[in-house]
Amino acid sequence: MTNIQILKQLIQLEEKKIKLAAELAGLEAQIEAVKSKVVGGGGAVAPVKAGRAAKAVKVAAPAPAKVKAAPAAAAPGGKKRGKYGQVSEDILAVLKAAGKEGIAIKDIAAKAKRPEGSVRVWLATTGKKTKGLKKVSRGVYALAA
Repeated sequence: MTNIQILKQLIQLEEKKIKLAAELAGLEAQIEAVKSKVVGGGGAVAPVKAGRAAKAVKVAAPAPAKVKAAPAAAAPGGKKRGKYGQVSEDILAVLKAAGKEGIAIKDIAAKAKRPEGSVRVWLATTGKKTKGLKKVSRGVYALAA
């Protein structure tokens, strides 16, 4: 095939594509016209499984969307986001101060001024990657010097 033949074939395909797009637009307009007749009766018709007798079932119209109020702006003296890695620094400082005997999770949380859940998650994720961190007993951790 020469380049001219390929270009002619490409033009024919593009013309066919345009014709089919126009036909598709016409079909979509017909579908919308039929839908408007059905919906005009008071609701959409629910789809029915294949193999059953067709039975029109009215479906309640969707409820109007609720408009949510914009979130309130933070107070001028509100909490600000801490620096990256601050949780680790706080927890490790408490563990270093506790020494070899260790310290309970509840006490770590209190001294680091962090929620107990955050301390537990930190110990289970980041803490297990920290060299020298040992679990002394149930809920008690120590940092080897």
